[in-house]
Order: sequence, then C-alpha cells, then structure tokens
Amino acid sequence: MKILVYSVVALILWLLFTMFRNPVMLKMSFRNAFRRKAETLLVVLGSLIGTALIVGSMAMNDSFQKFLYSRVEYSYGEIDEILRPADDKPYFESKELKEHILKLVESDLIDGVVPIISKNVTVGIPGETRKLNPEKTLDALLVGADFEELQSFGSGDNEIFAKVHMKNGDIVGAVVNKNLAQALGIKEGDLLEILPDPSYRLLTWKKLPIVKIISIVDGKGLVNYSGGEMTPSAGTLFLDASAARKVLGVNVPEAFSEVLVSNKGDYLEGETLTEKVAELIKSNSGNFFEIENVKSDAISRASQGNVGLIFLALSLFAIVAGVFLLINIYIMLAEERKVELGTLRAIGFKKSEVSKVIIFEGFFYSLFAALAGIPTGLLITKFILTRFVNLVNNISTLVSSVGSRLNTSTFETTFNFYVKPSTLVYGFLLGMLIPMLVTLYAGRKISKMNIVRAVRNMPEEFDSGTRSFKVLIFVAAIFSTVVSYLSYRSQNATLFVLGIVFVLFTVSLAMPVKRKRILVSLFSIGTLIFVFWSNSIDFVSKASSDSISLIAVKGFSILLAVMLLGTYNLKFFEWLLLKLFKHSGKNAPTLKISIAFPSRNRLTTALTIAMYAIVVYIITIISIIPYTQERHLLESRNLFLYGYDVYASSLSGNTTLSATELISVEGISAASKILVGRVRIRTESGKEKNVNIYLLDDGFAKGSSFSIKKLETFDDLKGAKSNIAILWEYIMSHANVAVISGSVLNDIAPGDKLEILSLSSSRLFTGYQMRGEFERNWIKLEKPMNVSIAGVIPEDTLSVFNGIFLYYKNLPAEIRKQIDSAMFFVKLNGSDYEEKKRNYDRFSSFAALSGMISIFVDDVLNIITSSIKGIVEIFRSFLYFGMFVGIVGTAITMFKAFYRRKRIIGILKAIGFTQNMVFSSFWVEASFSVILGLLMGFITGTLTTYEMFTSPAMEGMSIYIPWSQLFIMGLSFYIISLLSTLIPSYLASRLPPAEAIRYFE
Repeated sequence: MKILVYSVVALILWLLFTMFRNPVMLKMSFRNAFRRKAETLLVVLGSLIGTALIVGSMAMNDSFQKFLYSRVEYSYGEIDEILRPADDKPYFESKELKEHILKLVESDLIDGVVPIISKNVTVGIPGETRKLNPEKTLDALLVGADFEELQSFGSGDNEIFAKVHMKNGDIVGAVVNKNLAQALGIKEGDLLEILPDPSYRLLTWKKLPIVKIISIVDGKGLVNYSGGEMTPSAGTLFLDASAARKVLGVNVPEAFSEVLVSNKGDYLEGETLTEKVAELIKSNSGNFFEIENVKSDAISRASQGNVGLIFLALSLFAIVAGVFLLINIYIMLAEERKVELGTLRAIGFKKSEVSKVIIFEGFFYSLFAALAGIPTGLLITKFILTRFVNLVNNISTLVSSVGSRLNTSTFETTFNFYVKPSTLVYGFLLGMLIPMLVTLYAGRKISKMNIVRAVRNMPEEFDSGTRSFKVLIFVAAIFSTVVSYLSYRSQNATLFVLGIVFVLFTVSLAMPVKRKRILVSLFSIGTLIFVFWSNSIDFVSKASSDSISLIAVKGFSILLAVMLLGTYNLKFFEWLLLKLFKHSGKNAPTLKISIAFPSRNRLTTALTIAMYAIVVYIITIISIIPYTQERHLLESRNLFLYGYDVYASSLSGNTTLSATELISVEGISAASKILVGRVRIRTESGKEKNVNIYLLDDGFAKGSSFSIKKLETFDDLKGAKSNIAILWEYIMSHANVAVISGSVLNDIAPGDKLEILSLSSSRLFTGYQMRGEFERNWIKLEKPMNVSIAGVIPEDTLSVFNGIFLYYKNLPAEIRKQIDSAMFFVKLNGSDYEEKKRNYDRFSSFAALSGMISIFVDDVLNIITSSIKGIVEIFRSFLYFGMFVGIVGTAITMFKAFYRRKRIIGILKAIGFTQNMVFSSFWVEASFSVILGLLMGFITGTLTTYEMFTSPAMEGMSIYIPWSQLFIMGLSFYIISLLSTLIPSYLASRLPPAEAIRYFE
C-alpha cells in the first residue's frame, strides 16, 4: 500500500510541476474544464462513483472490524489465555496448581493470573426455575473466584467485585452482569434461584440454592466472561469460590476448573504476547495445562472477516463501468476538440504539449471527483450500516416473536459508524489514480491524431493492421495456447477455461480479415458453447463445486462473449428495428436518424452499453441466486423436520413425557419421540466415524409422509421417493436395517453394510445447543452390531437430521438404556399457516409448562427467508449506486451529441423536422443504448447463474428467476436514464435552425 501512496503522490507532484512549466496549456485546460459547467458537473459525478465505492467498501470494513474488536474487548477484556486441565479431569489438582501459578505470576509477560471454578447453570426467579419457563429462567455461567485476586486482575480496574463479600444472613451474595438482570427483570436486593444441574429438576425434594443480588454490573471484559466463547448477550453471575463450590455441589476443597491469564498491556497490546506466554507456560508446566488462546483466536477471526472485501468485490463492477465512462468521455472530448488540437499541432505545438491539454483537464476532473467521492462514500457507508442494523433488529423481532429472546442492545451500542483516517487517504489516492491513468492514456492516444484529418474534422480510424498490434495479438494467441495446454496437463480448471477463451478471442482478431464482425460473432458463440460444454470435462466439473476463481472466469467469459456479440452487431439491431417499424409513418425518419448515430459510433455506443451491462450483470446474479435459494427453502419445508411441523426438546435433555401425551393436546394429529445419541460406525472399507443416531418410535412414519425425488433406495422401494413413509415402515418391519444421511458418508449406497462399534450418551440435546463429547463417555459394545443400509437421504436437503436412523426395537435393550436424550416431533392440524399457527401456540404453552422448548418450522423458514432478503437488499442497494455510472454516462453522451450535432439539428429543422421529432430522436437514441445495455446485463447474469446451477456440483438444482423483480428494476433504470437526457433533448428541440446552421465552436 505504501508503494501505491508513493506512486500516486509522485504522479500528482509531477503533474503539478508540469503545469507550472506549461502555463499556456494549463490555461487552455482550465478554460475547457469549466466552459460548460453542466457537462463538467456530470463528468465529476461520473468520476466520483469509483472513489465513493472504494471509500464506502473500506469504511464498511473499518466499521465491521471496529465492531468485532469491540466485541473482543466486551467479551474478554484483559483475558488473553484460558488454562484448563490437560488430562480431561473436571478440576485441577490444587497443590500442583498453586506451584504452576506461582511460576506464572513471577513472569514479566503476565500481569494477572486468577483461578476460577465455572459451570453453565440455569438461574431463575425463586419457585420458577424447575419449571424452566423461558420467561422466568435463563442459562447463565456461574463463576466462583477469590475476589481479591479478581480486583487486581490485569489493570486492576475491577473494584465492582468488592461488594460480593456482603451477606444477608445465610444467603450468599452474588454479582450479576447487566445482561442477566435485564433478561430476568431483576434488581439489586432480589433473590435468584440456581439449578446447578439438569438432574436437579426431577429431584423435587432437593432444595435449590438461592443467592441475593448484591450488585448489577455493566462493563467490559471480566463481567461478561462466558467460558471462552464470545457471547455478548450471555448472562454471568459471580460468587466467592467457596460459595460457588457449595452451590454447585462440588465437595473437592480448593477445586478450580480454569485459570484466567492476562498478558502485559491493554486488551490489544496483551494479545501480541500470546505466543511468548504460551511458550512460557509450556516450558514451565509441560502438559499440565491445556492452553486456549481465546484473545488471539478472536482477533484473528476479526482480522480475517473482511466484510469490506465483499462490498469491494461487488463495487469492482461499478468501478470498471466507471473506467469505461472515463474512456468514453475522453473519446468524445477528443472528437469535440479535434479541430482545436489539430490546429495546435499544425502551428507547431509538439505532441507532448497537445496531450497535456487533455491530461491537465483530466487532472481537474479527477481532483474534484476524488474530493467529492470521499464524503459520498461515507454517506453510502452510513446508509448501508443503518440498513444492516435495521435488518438485525427486524430479525431479532422475528426471533422474539417465536418465543426466543435475542438481546440486541449490545449489538446496537457496539456497532457504530467508524472510519480510519488512512481509509480517507487511500480512498482519495485510489480515486485520483484510476481516472488519472485513463487520462494519461487518452492524452497519449489523442496526441497521435492525424493532423490533416483533425483540421478537416474527419473521423479517425482505428487501425488494427499495424505491425505492433499484429505481433501483440500473435504473441497473445501463442501464450494462451501454451497456458491452455499446460493447464490441461496439470488439470488446472480455471487457467484451462481462461486460456481457451483467450485463444478464441485472439485468433478471431489475428485472422487477416478486414471485416471482423463475423469472426468476433463466431468467437462469442463459440465461447458460450465452450463454457457450458466445459462441465462435461471431468476435472472442470470437479472444480466447479468449490473454485470461486473458476466461477468468476466462466462468468467473465459469458459477459465478454455476449457484449462483443451485441456491440459488433449494432447494424443488425438497426436493421431489425427499421424492419419492425418501417410502417410507422411519419415516425420512420426520426427512428432511422436516431438509430443511425449510435450504430455508426460503435465505440462510444459499445462503452455506454458496457456501463449498463456490467453493473446490471452482477445485480442480476445476486438477485437470482438468493431468490432460487428462497424458493428451494420454501419447497423444502417438509425436509426440514421430515414432514412434521414442530420440533420440541426438554431443556434438561431428558424427559418422562411420551408421544401419546402430546397427541392428547388439541390441534395435534401425530407425534413422535425420537431417542438421540452418538455412535461410532465402521464401513466395509474400514473407515470409522462418529455420527448421530436416531431411534425412531412406532408413530414416526405416520407424521413423516412426503416426497423426496433424490432419495436412493432398493429397487423394490422405489415408491418411497413419492412417500418416504414407505421407507420408515420398511426399516420398522425388518431387523438390522437402517437409513443414513448422504452427508454422513459420501460414498455410501443402498445395500452397503455398516458396523456400530460403540455409543456415547454424553451428547445430550439441551435446548438448541449440544454439550461436547469426550472419549471417556464412549461405551464399547461387546459385539459390533451389523446393519444394512436401505436408503440414503441426499445431502442437499435442508433438515435438522444428520446421521443414521434405526427402529428403536432393532437396538438391544441394554444399549437403548444408554441413550436418554429425546427429541419430539409434532404434526399439527390445519390446512394453512394461520390455522397451524393457532394450534402451535396452544402446543407451545403446553411445552413451556412441561419444561420444553419448541420450534415451529414455518417460523424458522420465515426468519431464514427474511434474513436472505434483507442481506440481498443491502447488497443491491450498494450496487444501485453503481448504476449511477451508466445514467451519468448516458446524460453526458446526449449533452455531447447536442453540442456536436448543432449544425445537423439545424439542417434537419430546415428541411422540415419538427421540435417533437428532434426531441424524440434524442430519446430514441438514448433508449437504443440503454435498452441494449440492460438486456445484455440481464441475459449475461441469467446465463452465468444458469451455468452455475446446471453444473454437476449443483446436482441439477432448479433455477428460479424473479421475472417481475428484474422487470421492475430494468424499467426503473430505463426511466431514470431517459429522465437524465431530458435537458439535452429539450435544448436540441428548441434550437433555432438559423443559429444552429451557423454554429461553429
């Protein structure tokens, strides 16, 4: 980045020095730049888009990184490392722990070490905790520690813990953080009941411990400690270490489960010492500690999560369109000033001096555009961030409406607009660099004009037959061929596709044919055929699933091919339109003149078309893909819970409820209780893997009845594709037969055999989260259980299930007893959402009273689809600013057309053209380029998306196109573009013929 800064600064200084040495050229440039203020404004507006989008992308990244870093500070503060027992024991050996802590305290790298005992518990209002009512209970982390050590931890700014020693009789005092207090609606002096273990819920005779809220604290770091995970909305309560052991029922004296370590420095400076501290701990303590570098890992994730890159990648299309706009502007400037510049050359000015007229003028445009682009980019960032915060709030409202609590207050207070000063500097320099490079190229190109042609105002011809051009194309063709061959041999799909496309392109230009239209058209068609055919090549097909670069190359190839096919055949569109409207009567002359200008000024028209096509291309892609995902999501409703409407589970992981009791609830037509555990399986090839196991009860097939086209089964079970209940009934009537998810084992097929070697009951489903599994919890079976696979459920399905399915009676009773985690699935009565929702509300009340949480599948789908729509709208809003390039480009083109054609307009009026005919000719001319650009953008975006979805990696997934959405978007862009040409069209129509014919600038 420093090289970029130095380069741009050197370029600016060189230009300023050159201006000082060429005052005459500077004066001419300055006069030209401000001669037509309306045009100057449009040029600056078109040029500033690149700067604005670059600054906006970088500022977005600054804001997101600031947010992530603030989360790190909020969640960890000065906690840099967490040390846990390395031998999987729940607690440290107290004597050895003290010895190791002494070594750490003596180090100059560490300014705080405090041992704690912690555990996830359920807290609630006294008398309500055992009921697990979501409104009156909350999962929280209980932390016990020596509070004198906590007060001196790190910077020592932890005086808030001093009150914890206060007691009220026999009631233990506790400090809770603000999140916990807000979630339960409690205040200082209130009592809090603690459920230290889910099993206590069933032990009703056992009195639950109660603590008194001594203080409610709000701050950063230690008060929000959540056990190593960044959970800003988590609840945490602090007790004295001895009181915590008593509450948790830990009878081991001086038992501690973790050691918190603070490195020297603040929350960021300390992280830089992580590697040295980790090495120190390992050298002093060997394998006594298991080290978790929580701060370093979190900061690493924050640094890698470069959200700005997403916006920058999207804005690249608009930036490229902006470059095309600049090229178009300078082509038109050269055409407009041709006589003036040719005269300068004729009277003795050098090429370098003539080029400086354009370069200096471009410098003024670039400077004003870069300065104006910075605040514009900041406004864009502010707008996008506001929409993002609103999206999060809307999603949190939806989540709350389905019975869950999502606290976004922390998000709103930490997610703010932020921009680094360096972002403004880099944005300004990049905003200057891009247009200046175009200006330098344009100045050099213009200085080479033919003097005679320029003075006589004759059009310049692009000479593609020069020797240097032929050599360049020939070398490029050879190089592309070599790249294609080598990448084919090495099976590099991206370079192979790119090489072939460039071979086709360079060969079409290298052929010694004067009229290139047919060759370029054939190249374009050949490129499209090759891109779609390339998926039949094995290594290209395999790379299509995970190679972003290959997808980008294919998309670029489609965009290039269609744009070249369209722009090289403008004459065809002219012929087609004239044929279609040849019987339009008096409008025929207007139409003919309107289309003749853009079809003959091919380069200017092609650049205008490209400005629209590039931006519309990416907007189309990010419209179709999410829309397709949304449609598949809605169509996959039955796959989410395998035909059921509601999922429910006990907060404690186990329950004595049965499916029969659930069916008794009004509004329920079917219910199933599935036991869930973990098993280790071995395939016929010897591969071993730990997977989920689901033990289906007798009633599961009744509620699980739906079609699944890609289901793989035995030949005599083909009917299961139209009704999967046939498959469930089959495994219930046949011993040692199972069904498996395709995502568990990619190479599994119906008829294959598996062995179940061992099982674990430690992976309990408690709420939405699952506890970890440890090796010591696995129970090895005396004899492996052999099962045969009757069906494989495809992995692209959306489902909460992911594992192996068995009928519960097929598993030996002694094994079944080890699996005590249960999930309930409920089928609701009702033919529409409203009726099902009413029945769900009735069931959810029953579930809450029974200590269960429940999820309605339609609510989940609603949250997901709302999230997709919201994010896509944010991306589209960002890209809509890029469309401004095409709109401004059209306005500039029509202004330039007005000034360049004054004499022609006067002649047309003199021979009978009316004001309406002149006005209409300008609108039709603008429409010609705009409509072609929009159509090419929509076509290329649709083709690219279609190619992605038809690749073997997508397994033939259907594509859905939001026709109405694209139509409204295209119509809006078209109308705005036409409105931007209103002024030049009006001026042209009102131009007096006598004045226009005499016009010469």
